[in-house]
Amino acid sequence: MCNDGSCTLRCKALFLAGWSLGHGLLNLIFYLHQYQTSLGLWFMGSNYFIAIAVFSALSVVGGILMLVAIFKNIKWLHLLGLVLSWGLPVVIAYFIYPLVIHIVFTICACRYYNEMR
Repeated sequence: MCNDGSCTLRCKALFLAGWSLGHGLLNLIFYLHQYQTSLGLWFMGSNYFIAIAVFSALSVVGGILMLVAIFKNIKWLHLLGLVLSWGLPVVIAYFIYPLVIHIVFTICACRYYNEMR
């Protein structure tokens, strides 16, 4: 994955921040719309829906914190954003792709965290 140097660790950390922000926001909008139009989600209980809504919001906050941390070069904020963004892929693990993308790019983001000043 970009071993030829075409993509820096900063770019990969930015991708993870954008992915967390975008995926969390789209998930939150989709599930809130689905809940509102169908008066409940027939395929999941209300507790699971609340968990998805909360972790989607935390993923959005985590993505924003990571973006701010990368541009302002704040290590602890980057780590906090990384931790906050991890809940959503675990809760929606029945979709395999968010979990795989998060695992791969978290490794890159942690390597970038070590390079930060």
